[in-house]
Amino acid sequence: MALSWICLSANNFRPTVGVVEINPDFSLYQIDANYSMKYLLLHEISHILGFSRFVFQNLNFIYSETVNGEEIFYINSTKVIEKAKIHFNCENIKGIALENQGGDGSAGSHWEARYMLGDYMISTDYPEVVISDITLAYFEDTGFYKVNYYSGGLFRFGKNQGCAFLEEKCVKDNGKSTSFTNDFCLEEYGPFCGSSHISRGFCLILEYSEKVEVNHYENELMGGLDVADYCPVSYAYDEDLYDYYVFPSNCYFGFNYLEGEEIGDKSLCFESSLTLNKDTSTDNNVESMCYRLECDKNNKVFNVYVNDSIINCPGNETILQDPNGFKGQIKCPDYNIVCSSKTWCNELFDCINKKSEADPETFYYNKNNEEKDDSNSNLKPNTLAIPLVFIVILTTFLLFLKVI
Repeated sequence: MALSWICLSANNFRPTVGVVEINPDFSLYQIDANYSMKYLLLHEISHILGFSRFVFQNLNFIYSETVNGEEIFYINSTKVIEKAKIHFNCENIKGIALENQGGDGSAGSHWEARYMLGDYMISTDYPEVVISDITLAYFEDTGFYKVNYYSGGLFRFGKNQGCAFLEEKCVKDNGKSTSFTNDFCLEEYGPFCGSSHISRGFCLILEYSEKVEVNHYENELMGGLDVADYCPVSYAYDEDLYDYYVFPSNCYFGFNYLEGEEIGDKSLCFESSLTLNKDTSTDNNVESMCYRLECDKNNKVFNVYVNDSIINCPGNETILQDPNGFKGQIKCPDYNIVCSSKTWCNELFDCINKKSEADPETFYYNKNNEEKDDSNSNLKPNTLAIPLVFIVILTTFLLFLKVI
């Protein structure tokens, strides 16, 4: 859909000129096409700004290990390690793996989706698109930029799962069990929200035409998402709606599928079969549903709004049966997953805008490039140093990435 490359760099390997080429057949007719274009440009511009194999290697940010006979490459720069330890709650992290599948355009220049699924710098389109603190940390480690961590905390894949998430298999016992229920699923095509709960989906388990490269099932053709090392994860696909939406399953700007759902800037995904139907002979199927919610930061619980009713979810991961007059069930995620952002948001660019408005304390540089704190400083970048043409998308991007 798009390609990007660095054309010229300075003596310190800092990119100074780059090009993004967009497929002329890219459609702008879908209702949410403007969001899709912003995500696409954000990804490609980030490659030019330095998220590329060329810069990784020349800054000596890569080390490799041989795993099961295959050489795996990792980014092990200082801030990346620091932020990864916090995110995964693991002190033993040596680095974050790079993608090892695909051609030269994918392998080595993107995060490995098995560990970073949902971050905007993986190698494939995915229904959840967020910016992780780990990616921002990489840009800070280059020394080319100073970073505002304004991404809103929406990256939740593997969040607080410990070192086991990085070391163990995603599913065990022929796909019948997993230690990471927010990230990996067990029921083929069963309802399953994405890890960040910003998109509805189903459990992606396919039978491929050839033996999969990383096997989790007795059937060697069976596997989940290919770029995520064939782990079973949440995915969303609706061929009938793709003529109208790029992200039909998104809870922020997607399509309202089922009665009781609410699409909007305060909605997230829940696995639910709730109905007001009192006919006990009928059992509704569990579906991935978008409901509005409200976080109670004092008590570490949250309320879910279904139709005109309020359902109280406890702070721990719980399935509530027949709550508040409803028939059916709703799975309440862990409070620390869905309410982790200090400034509430459920969409990448909305998070950046809200966070930058709510947090005026930032940085600026004097003539000697010495950092100073100034609560009234503005966020205007040194645009003369920006090596790109796409100023519209950069205006948003540079709210958290400033050229030194």
